[in-house]
Amino acid sequence: MSRIEAPEPALPYDGDPRAYAAVLAGLHESRMFGSRPVARPRHLVDESWSRMERDGVPVHRPDPHIDEGALEAELDAMSTRYGADGREVRRQVKRALEGCLLDSDLVGIFATPSCRVGDRYGSPGALRRADRIGFVHAAAWGESAVGTNAIGLAGLLTRPVQVHGPEHWCVNQHDWSCAAAPVRDPADGAVVAVVDISGGIELAHPALLGLVQAVATQAELRLRDAHRARLEKLRKRTWSAVSRLRGPWALTDEWGWVVGAQGLDVDERVELTGAPGGGLAVVAGLGQVEISRIGEAVVLVPRTGSGVDLGYRLDAAAGTLTVTMGDLRAGTGLVTSGGVGATVHHLTGRHIALLTTLARARGPLTPTRLAESVWGTQASVVTARAEVSRLRRRFPGLVSAAPYRLLAHLDGVDAGPVAGPVAGPVSQR
Repeated sequence: MSRIEAPEPALPYDGDPRAYAAVLAGLHESRMFGSRPVARPRHLVDESWSRMERDGVPVHRPDPHIDEGALEAELDAMSTRYGADGREVRRQVKRALEGCLLDSDLVGIFATPSCRVGDRYGSPGALRRADRIGFVHAAAWGESAVGTNAIGLAGLLTRPVQVHGPEHWCVNQHDWSCAAAPVRDPADGAVVAVVDISGGIELAHPALLGLVQAVATQAELRLRDAHRARLEKLRKRTWSAVSRLRGPWALTDEWGWVVGAQGLDVDERVELTGAPGGGLAVVAGLGQVEISRIGEAVVLVPRTGSGVDLGYRLDAAAGTLTVTMGDLRAGTGLVTSGGVGATVHHLTGRHIALLTTLARARGPLTPTRLAESVWGTQASVVTARAEVSRLRRRFPGLVSAAPYRLLAHLDGVDAGPVAGPVAGPVSQR
C-alpha cells in the first residue's frame, strides 16, 4: 500500500568512510565560515543546512532536551491508535536490533514520530559513547533540536536517510554516521516511528541504510495487514446499508481506501484530500460526487446531469490541478454544507505537459501529433495514449477521446501555440 523509495546512501560502497568524512569536513567548514566550497553537499543535506542557518541553530549545540513525560505521551498515543499492532511494531524492532547489535559498536534506536529516542540497543560501550552526545532515552532528536541528523530527516522527509560524519550540522556528531528509516502508517502515510542504526564513521557502510529500511518495512507489513483487516470489518458493517442503493456508488474509509463499489471501475484508493465531509465534491477518477457517511465509512455517489459547472486551474510550478464546482473565472465556486466545493490534485510531470499542450492547441490533436508536441519526434504514441487515458479516467469530462482536445476551459495556462516540445524526455514522470 505504501510506495517504496530507493534509498540514497551517504557514501560510496567501495570508499574509505574516514577519508570521505574528511572531504565532508571541508564542506561543512566552508559553510560555517562562508567561504567558497570545492563542491556542494548532497541535496537533502544542503537543504537541511539551509534550514539550520535560517532558524539560527548553532553548530555547537548543547545536549538535546530530555522529556520522559513527552515520550510516554507519544508511546501512549501510539498504543491508543494502533493497539496491539503498535506494541508489536515496537517488539519487532527490538527483535531485529537487540541481538545483532549487542556485541557491536553500533547503537540501534526506536524513536517516536517526533523523533524522540524511545528504546536503545547496543553494547554497554556503544551506549556510553552515545550518552556523551545526548543520544539517550527520551532525548529529542528532531532536526530543530539537534541539527541535521538521520533520525530527524527520516521523520521529516518520511523516507530512509543516511547521514555521514560532517554532514551532521552539529560538530559534536561529526564522528558519527547514522542511517534511519520511518515506519509509515499504510492508511495515511503518517510516520508511526523511526528506526535508526548509528555508530562511529569508521563503521559506516551503505548496507546499514538497507538494513534499517528492511526493519522498517517489516514493521509496516504488520500495520498493512491490520489495516486490511480493518477495511474488511468496515465493509461487513456497512455493506447491508449501501447494497440497497440504486445506481453506481463507491464505499471507502476516511482516507479513501476502497472497501466496495457498484457500477464503478475504481482503483484501490480514491483521492479524498480536500474533499468536504459531506455534500458535493470533485473526486479524481469519479468526477462530481455526493459524499455521505455511514459511521466511519464514506459513501461516494457520482452525480450526472446535475447542472453544476466544473472549473479547472493548472499550476504547473506547484504540480497541481484545482477543480472547483462553479466557474473559477467568475468566482462562483459552489459552497456546500461541507465547505467550498474545490479540491486540489497533484499531477505528474507528464500530465502537466499534456494538459499544457492541449490548452494551447488550436484544434484537436491526434495521438501522434500530441506525442510530438509534448516530447519531440522520438516520443512514443503508445505512451501518449496511455497517459491521456489515465488523465481521462482521473478527471472525467476534462479531455476528449482521440483526437484529443479539452472539454472545459483550463485556467493558469498562457495562450498561444506550442513552438516545440514542452517536456523533457518521455521518461519524465
